[in-house]
Amino acid sequence: MTSEKSRQAELEEKRRFWKQHIEDWRSSDLAQTDYCRRHDLLHHRFVYWKRKFQSVSNPAFIEL
Repeated sequence: MTSEKSRQAELEEKRRFWKQHIEDWRSSDLAQTDYCRRHDLLHHRFVYWKRKFQSVSNPAFIEL
């Protein structure tokens, strides 16, 4: 059984992995699909994490 702490560490590792790839993609001149192919990434996971990071930085609801 995996402990909560190790699950959190695993999730944080995934966040760092995908955040770095998304930053690298943005600084490249490649389309998302081309970037994913070159780095052996699943495109649908790339899109998932890109949206996840966008929703954190641009929340749909802002309390006034």
